[in-house]
Amino acid sequence: MSETFTIRVPDSWQSYDLSGEELADRRAAVLADVDRPEDRVEVNRMFREVRRLVDETRRRGAVYAAGTIAMHDDGLLVAHLGVFLLRQPRGRRLGLDDLARQAERGSSTTTVRRAVSGVRLPHAGYAARISGVERVPIGPGQHVEMLLVHTVVPVPDTDRLLLVSCASPNLALADPLGELFAAIADTVDFPRAQAG
Repeated sequence: MSETFTIRVPDSWQSYDLSGEELADRRAAVLADVDRPEDRVEVNRMFREVRRLVDETRRRGAVYAAGTIAMHDDGLLVAHLGVFLLRQPRGRRLGLDDLARQAERGSSTTTVRRAVSGVRLPHAGYAARISGVERVPIGPGQHVEMLLVHTVVPVPDTDRLLLVSCASPNLALADPLGELFAAIADTVDFPRAQAG
């Protein structure tokens, strides 16, 4: 079975070119709608963070990335996701704790608070979900707290795991963003597994 998957993101989100070339165009478009100097500074800071995350995502072997950076009446909203393929240990069925540890492998974040739960995705079956706030490095000696929601899904008929990793620094919107991130991960499907 191929590791082909589908995932749906909100229509307002942009699929990222993992080379990062389209990011400069998006930054220019957002800056065109910003008048206040302090808002321009914030937009530039957020785009630097997104660029760093895109570079890190690509380095870690992402197969898909998407997100939004948009100015709203109450400020800048930043949310994004990366989808990764991971390999699980051969000949071993992973439980919830194992899946959570697999999601954390290689993480450069510091946990502030985290919850781990088992979930059943409508089209992909059993998965592990890790939700929490973590301190993410954004530069030498600099960190930002971000809402992170990771969903780890076993890929049918393979030794692979699909990791859907969603993040946002908009902690004031943690509850609705957490629900949105879970809803996005719930759309994961493996159509060839069902066709076979």
